[in-house]
Amino acid sequence: MADSIVAALEHLRASGRRVIVVTGRQLEDLGLVSGGLDHFDYVVAENGALIYESRTREITLLAEPPPKQFVSALRSRGVHPLAVGRVILATQSPYETKVEQAIREFKLDLQIILNKGAVDCIAIFYETFWDIPISKRSKLWRRVLPSAPRPSQSQTSL
Repeated sequence: MADSIVAALEHLRASGRRVIVVTGRQLEDLGLVSGGLDHFDYVVAENGALIYESRTREITLLAEPPPKQFVSALRSRGVHPLAVGRVILATQSPYETKVEQAIREFKLDLQIILNKGAVDCIAIFYETFWDIPISKRSKLWRRVLPSAPRPSQSQTSL
């Protein structure tokens, strides 16, 4: 990252705001591209399925990782490149058909996301913050918004 960007991020953080980056990238790739994750308070990565807190280096997964036998099957079928994150699996077109066939074969609840030649495969996860199990949701709420008012019980049961 350019020094001017780092300075702007630090200025923003010094004003009491939190810096959050949201990306479809895998966390490790983002660290290489951005020059480090310490400039951000939080990183929402892998198409929203992973939350990383820089201060504690804690990672919260909001979906299940792809099964190892599914990944092995894709590799044995010649799917290349094949990047496997903590939750997301990524390849390139024209492998979407092989990925879809493997999903059906293994009877997995996965979705395929096509984006400019990229083929991402991810577990279907929570549609809204309120769909996250209460124990994980409370933990996230305390970490991301520690001074924010908590929702009433009627809001959490929607």
